[in-house]
Amino acid sequence: MSFPLKKRYLINVVGGLAIFVYLQYRLGVGETVRALAAADPGFLVLALLVFLLSQLIRLVKWRVFYRQARIRTNFTHVSHFYFKLKFFGILTPGRIGEFLPALTSPNRKGSLFSFTTYDRLTESMTTLTVAILAFTYLLRGVFAELLPIAVGLVGVIALISFLCVRNAWMMALASRVGKGMERFRHRERVDRILSSEKKIGIEIRRLQRAFRQLFLPGMTVMILAITAVAVAADLLFWWLLFRAVHVLLSPATLVAAVAIFNVTGFFSPTPGGIGISDTFFVLFLRSIGETGALGSFVILLRVAMIAMTALCYFSLHFGIEARRARRGDSPGIAGHPVSSPDG
Repeated sequence: MSFPLKKRYLINVVGGLAIFVYLQYRLGVGETVRALAAADPGFLVLALLVFLLSQLIRLVKWRVFYRQARIRTNFTHVSHFYFKLKFFGILTPGRIGEFLPALTSPNRKGSLFSFTTYDRLTESMTTLTVAILAFTYLLRGVFAELLPIAVGLVGVIALISFLCVRNAWMMALASRVGKGMERFRHRERVDRILSSEKKIGIEIRRLQRAFRQLFLPGMTVMILAITAVAVAADLLFWWLLFRAVHVLLSPATLVAAVAIFNVTGFFSPTPGGIGISDTFFVLFLRSIGETGALGSFVILLRVAMIAMTALCYFSLHFGIEARRARRGDSPGIAGHPVSSPDG
């Protein structure tokens, strides 16, 4: 990462934390501390267990991705790659860091990039569908004004999905970019890219093939069904956290609040949406009359999500590295050994 990017990232981090701290100040630090002290440990433990359950369901989905692309590896290594992308997603604006593990993988970047993109599309479509239903119920008089936004977001997801399936343009674009870069030969970075042109072409073909396999109708229906179950587990996790700080929400309000938190996180310039998502989330709940311990809730939410994701990722990472060191193995796809019948 260059110095300007590091500087911008640092500004985003500091800005997000500053907004988060100011939000806590406005909500009342004393009230937040008292609510945290009075939190129900039983509900907290259940919430963490349900969080792990929601991740396990998603790991099953990712296992299906690997099998559909005929990439052979074990469940531990699939889990390592999944939690790695989730960990980097938490640390970056708009969760764009979820794509870094695929792009930095020593092998099969195209397939892994297609998995990540497909997962983002199906997760977004499921979340938006549930959110539209919740907002339709909650804001019957106001929803007509919000409907164009919701339809627009669904339309964008549908368009991206269409472009992923009808993907001949990917190779054509890569070819045009390569020809355009020919003018800049004999510059070290350009020569390095052009020298790996054949490898780039192979990865793009893998990307194209993986997208076509993932977007098969039966496959998409199955993945959307698994994603819906995972989202239901997410909602249960949020409900248990709310109960831990003695806040009761109706099902529709819960779904709408979760949707606002997640959608604003996608567009937030701060890592993981910190500060921005929390503020929109609290403003929404306050606007419909919720006056519970929201400050303590967002603290518990952030700590639980970051801590559990980091714990899973680093446990798997160091465990795999230790096993590799004992065996003298070298890294394979996404940092783990793997084979595939289609090369």
